[in-house]
Amino acid sequence: MIKSRKSLTLQLTPLLDLLLIVIFAQYLDVQKTAASSQQQSILANSQASQTITSQQSRLIELQSQSSRLQQEYESTLQSLQQSQTRLAELQRDNQTQQQRLDELSNQRMALARFLKSMFENTARQLGNNDSGTIKFVDELTARIAAEQTQQLANSSPEKIIRHVLTYEEVIKRCDLWDIFVLPSGVVSIQTPQKQTQFRINSAEDFSNQVFAFYKSLSQPKGLVIMLYSYGDARADVRQSVELGIPLVAERMRADAGNLTRFEFANLGYQDISLQPQ
Repeated sequence: MIKSRKSLTLQLTPLLDLLLIVIFAQYLDVQKTAASSQQQSILANSQASQTITSQQSRLIELQSQSSRLQQEYESTLQSLQQSQTRLAELQRDNQTQQQRLDELSNQRMALARFLKSMFENTARQLGNNDSGTIKFVDELTARIAAEQTQQLANSSPEKIIRHVLTYEEVIKRCDLWDIFVLPSGVVSIQTPQKQTQFRINSAEDFSNQVFAFYKSLSQPKGLVIMLYSYGDARADVRQSVELGIPLVAERMRADAGNLTRFEFANLGYQDISLQPQ
């Protein structure tokens, strides 16, 4: 019986060793598996960390782009607001200019209508030989004046304005001298620069005094037109002026050389109230 128990003990020992070997092998396998899992876990954590870092870098880049776009948007919005403000100012200026142009146009048309009524009235008086304050040197001058006045009276307001503006442009390029014999016999000369009055005894006296007056002026324009007219003056004084004007015109032409032309026209009788002040 003892032998049998000993034999059983001897038989169990190899089994126990085998069991221990198996257990140790399993232990080693578990350790290996754990180490592999840990290594995989570390690798996964490293990859996850890299992914997070990459995502963080991408997020920072996106935030930077967003900030830049926000700044560009604000700058564009500010420029747009400034442009809108400037546009509003230009629109107001344009509206003001348009209102001013409308006012000037209305004033221009009102002036044209006024001038047209004056030409119509004068043409009617000339047609009836009832001008009252104007007497012409001869019938030809009277007829020309009546025809031209009637043409202006029949013109449109735009043509009347054009006539007036043309006259103004002509005046800018020449000097008009108004020579008028007052009822008292005194000769009055008015130029763009200054005016004078004097008495005369003859055509030569008139020529000398006008030439002396001309020499007191600064350089005139390229054309000087002397417009002669008279009031209720004595015939001898008028005759002296009429004969003296061609003399002094020729004298001034010679003195001025080719710089200035001197022309004259006889407008005949005019009421003193029509003379420029």
